[in-house]
Amino acid sequence: MLLAGGCSAPPAVVLPLEVDEVEVGREDVPPAAMDTLDRVAGGRPFTALEREGRGRLVAYEGEWQDGGVEAEATVLADGGLLETERELTLAAFAELPPAVRERVRRLEAEGYEVEVALRLLHVFDVDYRRGPAAAPDTEGELLLRPDGSDATRRP
Repeated sequence: MLLAGGCSAPPAVVLPLEVDEVEVGREDVPPAAMDTLDRVAGGRPFTALEREGRGRLVAYEGEWQDGGVEAEATVLADGGLLETERELTLAAFAELPPAVRERVRRLEAEGYEVEVALRLLHVFDVDYRRGPAAAPDTEGELLLRPDGSDATRRP
């Protein structure tokens, strides 16, 4: 989706959620995807590798331990990083926005066991324009997923 002008607010980003998953071995993960997972994990051994169906996309998720907490990354077959996630410690919980802490406390008060992780979605903001004296209608912005598809539309 193109946004005219440089000050427009971007539309909501839509990443495909996992529909199904199956545990796999290293040999089942495409080499480019495995290279990215190894790089993001920083050489830590994986506790799980999964192949995820995400609508039209297939993704691969690696999980590992980092400083006593679970961390994971999800990549596309070509190695594009889709998202990363890291479980939060109790110390990090204190640094969450007050509204998030309150929501978690309400869930716990209702008897739920709650785990909180920081999930970062990886999209690319591409701003473009024609030449230095471009008219406002010749510039725009794209939000792209790692596979190059429009992140403002359902995959």
